[in-house]
Amino acid sequence: MEESKEEKCEKTLEMSDITNFEQEVEWLQEEVGHEDFFQQFSEDQLALTICHSEIKTCRLMMKFNFDSGPEDNQTACYPKFVVAIVVKSSTLPEKLIQFLQKKVETFAEGLAKEGKFHAAASYDFVDKILQNNNLIPCFMEVAMIKKVLAENKSEEKDEIKTFEKAGKLKLKLK
Repeated sequence: MEESKEEKCEKTLEMSDITNFEQEVEWLQEEVGHEDFFQQFSEDQLALTICHSEIKTCRLMMKFNFDSGPEDNQTACYPKFVVAIVVKSSTLPEKLIQFLQKKVETFAEGLAKEGKFHAAASYDFVDKILQNNNLIPCFMEVAMIKKVLAENKSEEKDEIKTFEKAGKLKLKLK
């Protein structure tokens, strides 16, 4: 069932209201979709499985740095320091996993610099990429087409444009 724009906006507003780690874990437990899976291994490790289809599936492993000193100030390092996030998948191509890894790390680092809680936002970020990119199932084929087009040495270059959300390719062959 599709969510309305208002519902998505409400979720974003709720996520932006997160002020501590416990609230963030609670948000993740409530908001992880019915196809997705939340698992907390310990106080500083959790895993989120995102599943949009048989192919568009990945797992985010998160490890938080709470080693800041005294136990009463346990969360001083997070969110100021970025959570260690590892993207894993047995169905996505390795190059796409590496791309997602870099994107989510950059995204989380940006939020950490601002001192914002970023585990839930990182989950949401990767979830939206998987949800909105309809070319993921043919990722390797698109890469091969781009490589073939780049090998063309003539003056007039062939072009390819990808429309991920629509799941379309536009080729201009000259």
